[in-house]
Amino acid sequence: MKEQTEKKRILFFIYDLGGGGAERVLVNIIRNIDRSRFVPVLYLFSKKGTLLPLVPRDIEIISLDDVHVPEIFGLWFFFLFKRIRDQLNGIRPDILLSFMWYPNAIAIIVQKLMRGNLKVIVSERTSTSIYSSKCDNNWRNFIIRFLYPRANLIVAPSRKIAQNIISQTVPESKVRVIHNPVDISEISKYAKEEIDHKWYRKKESIVIAVGRLGNEKGFDYLIKAIALLSGEGIQCKLIILGDGKEKENLLRLVEKLGLNDSVSFEGFQENPYKYLARSTVFVLSSLYEGFPNVLLEAMALGIPSVATRCPTGPDEIITEGVDGILVPSADEKALAGAIERLVMDEDLRKRLGDAGRKRAQDFAIEKIVKQYEDAIESVCAESAER
Repeated sequence: MKEQTEKKRILFFIYDLGGGGAERVLVNIIRNIDRSRFVPVLYLFSKKGTLLPLVPRDIEIISLDDVHVPEIFGLWFFFLFKRIRDQLNGIRPDILLSFMWYPNAIAIIVQKLMRGNLKVIVSERTSTSIYSSKCDNNWRNFIIRFLYPRANLIVAPSRKIAQNIISQTVPESKVRVIHNPVDISEISKYAKEEIDHKWYRKKESIVIAVGRLGNEKGFDYLIKAIALLSGEGIQCKLIILGDGKEKENLLRLVEKLGLNDSVSFEGFQENPYKYLARSTVFVLSSLYEGFPNVLLEAMALGIPSVATRCPTGPDEIITEGVDGILVPSADEKALAGAIERLVMDEDLRKRLGDAGRKRAQDFAIEKIVKQYEDAIESVCAESAER
């Protein structure tokens, strides 16, 4: 029993387990954290999401299933803390590790209401500068400026996001960069699954993109790039995996450009890796990112990759011309030029694909989870010294 009580009880705190990057990072950490030193517990505002089946069965899950987003931003906000505090008093975690700005805010406030020595680590996933000009994000920036300094540690997935947080009056000593992980063995296993799609059967040159169908992903620029290539007689197909509010607009763009036979929307795929592994080129066309997991996954599978120099992430992963190609964001001509280079040059594809596979090793799940474990231990050690 003594060995069990010495383990650190870590409560992972997030809204739900939708198919986003932050949610995937959290699940990867829970699945791989050292169980001989830590007891992971998962706290969800809403017990739902496409990634929920990936949580190991022995993980305790606590949730607030009757809380809805519109209510959280109203008077419900003030009654929320007592409910969470009462639940946490029953769990008695050592560390509250939260992901994304809203759960981060709740975690920090709840910490102040808790009895005992609860420590909070918050993980900010996106650059605040992206939203600072939008009125509807004033609340978010207020939280970062005035609540984040009260956390024990702030984790950022990229150096630029860390710098941006520090610029919001957060002490530099409280900010630590931990990049997103890639579970290379796991995705390699799923990549072997068979795929039934006529373009792959015909050995077409296939450009693939993966992500939520939102404006920030820049899929309209990618579709326009494919149109430019088609106009030059360069034959390639585009497959886009993902769902989102921009789907109808993107479908109309495809039809307008006469690309119905060249672009295919395959929706959200639980296993995107079987598509990635068999494609010719991967493209990340985003206007902004946090730290793009899918780029790491494509590189880990040896797929030559093109990414925009968007804020933030890609230029911390790819070294231009060494293990991938970087182009300006919102520039279909630059995207078309990079895709053309790769589609037309098999040797270049092999060189960048091999180098990308090697680069992805730097973000292997084992290395990144160790960094999270070290962060948890450092916060516990600081409290012990006091």
